Amino acid sequence: MKNPFKHIRNWVKGEILELHALLECISRKEGLESNKTKALAKVKDMREVADKFNTGKFTMRGLFKS
Repeated sequence: MKNPFKHIRNWVKGEILELHALLECISRKEGLESNKTKALAKVKDMREVADKFNTGKFTMRGLFKS
């Protein structure tokens, strides 16, 4: 007779590994979403600075650039 507990143990190990992989995917997805929001905020800031340059308003960045 074969030991059925070996099959159950291997099955449980596989399920645990799948759950760990799923949790890692979720955490990486959240990390990507936070990077996306940071990048969008940076783009918005750069657009505001570009608009100020185009209208001729004084900015500290403009002072150092020229």
